[in-house]
Amino acid sequence: MKPVFARRPDLKSAKPCWGSSFFAVVMCLLMAGVAQAQRTGGGSRGYVQRNSGALDLLRSEAILAELEIVDFQLEELKALGKEFKKEQHDLMLNTRQQMRGMNEPERSERFDSMNDEITSMKDKYTKTILGKLLPHQATRFKQLLFQMQMRLKGTGKMGDNLSKELKLSDAQKEQLKEKREEVLEKLALKIKKLRDEASKEIFSSVLTPEQMSKHKELIGADFEFSGSDDRGGLSTPAKPDSPKPQSATE
Repeated sequence: MKPVFARRPDLKSAKPCWGSSFFAVVMCLLMAGVAQAQRTGGGSRGYVQRNSGALDLLRSEAILAELEIVDFQLEELKALGKEFKKEQHDLMLNTRQQMRGMNEPERSERFDSMNDEITSMKDKYTKTILGKLLPHQATRFKQLLFQMQMRLKGTGKMGDNLSKELKLSDAQKEQLKEKREEVLEKLALKIKKLRDEASKEIFSSVLTPEQMSKHKELIGADFEFSGSDDRGGLSTPAKPDSPKPQSATE
């Protein structure tokens, strides 16, 4: 696919960067997993931020094409990737050295401080990236960042940055939370109904009436298992009164 630079005629001669050269970017983007987190033994949050935010999006050829990134911009992004790699590596190394000999409360405090520094670092690099882009590229890139944040947060949630841009009040945030719970409860019932109908259609298309009758007898009345996954399967049932594990993206 060839990029169209209708909005920027001056870039028609620029060579698109996606393709084989894209892999050079990947090597430069440290810690750029999709919402990855590394569990550790210390810290009240208990994880190290591994995704590089804005840089993480640039791992995708589709994103580079969507933004109409060209070669000279690619070189700048590669340089930023190297800077981010060194800065985050140095921070994590220094933190590990500082935590030696600390007691648990001190380790927890330093650990959380490091994550705050990583957040600030990602914000800094996001602003720098936006400064390297043309106006139409920057606008689209911010839109993609908001979409990524919402996807990581889950259905009916939005990231802190988007909430701030919309200037949501505390009352609105609470209303969104309550409405989300209400809608998701209804959604769960609809999904269950669709799954049941799908199973019935699949089985009835192959099994004989006698087999269908026997199947109904064998499985008995419906029982609501906890911990069903998104594909309609079953994961490990939750134990009563067990605390819900905290997600690294919450």
